[in-house]
Amino acid sequence: MILTGPPGAGKTTVSRLLASHFEKSAVIGSDWFWTTVVNGSIDPWLPDTNAQNEAMLRSAFATASRLSWAGYFTVVEGIIGPWFLGAAREELSDLGGELSYVVLRPPLETCLQRAVDRLVEPEHAHALSDEDPISHLYEQFSALGIYEGNVVDNTGGPAEETATSLAREIVESTRFSLGL
Repeated sequence: MILTGPPGAGKTTVSRLLASHFEKSAVIGSDWFWTTVVNGSIDPWLPDTNAQNEAMLRSAFATASRLSWAGYFTVVEGIIGPWFLGAAREELSDLGGELSYVVLRPPLETCLQRAVDRLVEPEHAHALSDEDPISHLYEQFSALGIYEGNVVDNTGGPAEETATSLAREIVESTRFSLGL
């Protein structure tokens, strides 16, 4: 499963809670792959970073593929727009089965507030909190065309409620399914 959305959408929190609903599960935080670059990294939201970003995400998808083969329900979470779904399908094609794609998209104001609030958490100490790049990334998730049906507004309830609802949807329906 790919769980995505703009910064501050709740991806990290919801992905762990969602994975906890399955007996064997793993979460791949795609942001980690950018931290492995020692020299030559470009901030991933800047222009002309498509090749770098695709390489990082292909690495995350390849890792997810291995975990899925081992029987883990695997969530890849991060900023993964539909423009990267081709790479996801290529890296995961050996799995067969289903690939789910969920976009968490609360209002921009919520994302901006969460981005600032999360900085006190150790795992988010260096997370993006600047309004301009967050607004730019939010815009990229605002008009998803055929993927609008994959959007979840997770503003109202607690993250556990979102995770429980997603787990149920994944098991019981094909709403978020892209196939493989």
